[in-house]
Amino acid sequence: MSSAHTSELEMALRKVVDEVAGNADPPRPLDAVPENSTATLARVEVEGFIYVLTRHSPAQTEPLTDRERQVALLVKTGLGNKRIAQHLGITPATVAAYLRRIYRKLGVHSRVILAQHTSLLRQ
Repeated sequence: MSSAHTSELEMALRKVVDEVAGNADPPRPLDAVPENSTATLARVEVEGFIYVLTRHSPAQTEPLTDRERQVALLVKTGLGNKRIAQHLGITPATVAAYLRRIYRKLGVHSRVILAQHTSLLRQ
């Protein structure tokens, strides 16, 4: 990401934060967001990239099962679904199903974000 792109993104996000903070009708508190839902606060397009600012209540998330934690930790090592499947003795389709559940439970939307957020794997 170029520094110009980063600056433009920072300015757009600051504007969104200012708008949300100054909103006469503020967003619902996290405990008012229904279980397994995500509230979208803003959507910003910068240089052709779309950034979505969302929030969800971590208190509402379910803990990962042991197998989901294994899959998530293998994703963190950089393995693809096929290699994870071979390592665990399951099919790539089963790995994909585990990943969908992991994403839902942790409120993430990609394996890159999952790999970056190791604190989300501590249960």
